[in-house]
Amino acid sequence: MPRLILLVVCAVAGAIALYKLYQFLRTRQWDWTGVGVAILFILLAIWLRHETGTGGLFG
Repeated sequence: MPRLILLVVCAVAGAIALYKLYQFLRTRQWDWTGVGVAILFILLAIWLRHETGTGGLFG
């Protein structure tokens, strides 16, 4: 029963956080250069992880 209550509380808190994040992102002006650089950095990290087999959280 305590696990169920904790799960429900976490689900509600997550839903509220997602809704607040959605509201924030909807009203904000985007710097597309920064967004592009961040996406490319993440893709480069994934590609290098795939090529070398080192790094990452699940190694």
